Amino acid sequence: MLRSKFLIIVVLLLLPTISAYSLGVQKQGEGTVKSDAFGIDCGWYCSKDYAPGSRITLTATTGHRSSFSHWEGACSGTEPTCVVDMNSDKIVIAIFESAKLTIEKEGVGEVKSNAFGIDCGWYCSKDFPVGVEIILTATPGHRSSFVRWEGACSGTEPTCTVIMDGSKTVKAVFSSSMLTIEKEGEGTVKSDAFGIDCGWYCSKDFPVGAEITLTATPSHRSSFLRWEGACSGTEPTCTVIMDGSKTVKAIFDGRYLLVQKQGNGDGIVKSNAFGIDCGWYCSKDFPVGVEIILTATPNARSSFIRWEGACSGSEPTCVVTLENSKNVTAVFESRRLGVNKVGTGQIKSAPFGIDCGWHCVRDYPVGTEVTLVATPNHRSSFSHWEGDCSGSEPTCVITMDENKNVEAVFASSGLSIYKQGNGDGIVKSNAFGISCGWYCSKDFPVGAEITLTATPNARSSFIRWEGACLGSEPTCVVTLENSKNVTAVFESRRLGVEKEGLGEIKSAPFGIDCGWHCVRDYPVGTLVTLRATPNIRYLFDRWGGACLGSEPTCVVDMSENKNVKAVFISRTEPYGIPLETPNKINDDQKNKLQDILKQVFDVDIEIE
Repeated sequence: MLRSKFLIIVVLLLLPTISAYSLGVQKQGEGTVKSDAFGIDCGWYCSKDYAPGSRITLTATTGHRSSFSHWEGACSGTEPTCVVDMNSDKIVIAIFESAKLTIEKEGVGEVKSNAFGIDCGWYCSKDFPVGVEIILTATPGHRSSFVRWEGACSGTEPTCTVIMDGSKTVKAVFSSSMLTIEKEGEGTVKSDAFGIDCGWYCSKDFPVGAEITLTATPSHRSSFLRWEGACSGTEPTCTVIMDGSKTVKAIFDGRYLLVQKQGNGDGIVKSNAFGIDCGWYCSKDFPVGVEIILTATPNARSSFIRWEGACSGSEPTCVVTLENSKNVTAVFESRRLGVNKVGTGQIKSAPFGIDCGWHCVRDYPVGTEVTLVATPNHRSSFSHWEGDCSGSEPTCVITMDENKNVEAVFASSGLSIYKQGNGDGIVKSNAFGISCGWYCSKDFPVGAEITLTATPNARSSFIRWEGACLGSEPTCVVTLENSKNVTAVFESRRLGVEKEGLGEIKSAPFGIDCGWHCVRDYPVGTLVTLRATPNIRYLFDRWGGACLGSEPTCVVDMSENKNVKAVFISRTEPYGIPLETPNKINDDQKNKLQDILKQVFDVDIEIE
């Protein structure tokens, strides 16, 4: 018996202990449910754990678009409050209901509700609480009228009351009459009521039955003739009763003036009345019967010749009466002067136009007298005219009664400089142009005397002229009765120095520093003095090649290319004499040492 009780106690101890029960709230429709005890605010927080035995009061609150219907689950009934005993996990469902009101429109207007929500226009459907009364008001646009309600409303009054015992649809019907304007010709039609400005806006809806007054205004290029369609007659105003959609046509008429230009010249034709500026605008409509004065103005290079078509004569003005459309032609002519050049120079004209050089063709008015002046440049001379000018004078007068061509002939003589020989230098002219070096040819006026000067560079000699100059003098005078070639001959002589052993050889004049620079070009016949300087461990021994002897200086005559060799010999210990044993020398060594002392120090010492 004790064993059985013990087992029961153990089982009870092993069972889980219940500390709370869960309360869950669900919603259908729009509203909130709150609990009196903290925890449920559904909306946001729809479940909460509560201690066993708790009593929780729930309250359902409708939204502005709904009504509370009833509870389901752990609550029941239609009252908005419910008490739940938390002796187990429980679920409560709150049912909210609403009714949707939908507005439809036909035509142009607005429908609004007394309660916030319908403004159709913009917002054409809305949920409302079940059973609420909604008053709708229909307002037509300024171009329409309200006709009737359809659907959940009826009748022709602009207000309607709807009881929202369920979702409902209401249709508001608006009506208007469209007035359409058509035009033929150029002008505008406007209405007294805002909407028609044709020109721009040629159709408009108006309320049914409206009286619309139309006014036709022709442009400055036309006249109003008549109305057609829903209007008639020739008066510029017309009244239309809009008992339905209507079309009105306004007929405008004008006379077309077309201006054309002909001929190889150019100019402008303008009218006294605005419209023709040909140049740019060469055609225009004008009112019937108007008189237009045209004026032809040639440009600076042309002449006005005559009118053709609806105008005649050679006077620059003409009067055209436009009882019908007309064409007028203005004839402009010019004469072309073409200038060509042979050789180098410039031709200019008076009056302005030819600057050849650059501008060698110009149109002039018929009959213009043009003076041409030919100016040679510093490298040429004016020779003569050809074509429609003749003679050798630099000026020529031409009458431009027809197209003409003129050729100006300039003459020059070319001087070309060449250089030859293995040397180099510069040839310059006293007159600007030759600096050869760089600029070795130049045109000069025929007969010019040019003095050339040849200057050799520091390593060369001028030898002679060849070609149109002769002789060995560095200046030469060339008379350029025709083109000529001159050659300047420059020569140099190359001195090459070679070394054997260590030492330096330098020259006077400057050029050889061997060591580094062992070859140098000199002008022909230059006397070059070479000096050999041995290294401290060497002695100068002798010259070879174009120099001879053992003296350290040598003079070389650069009458031709020459090569020189300097020989240096090494000193041995001490003074070039190897010792057989320390502090002891033999007789041969004594003699050699005495010779070295004599050569180096110029002393006679007898060595023991």
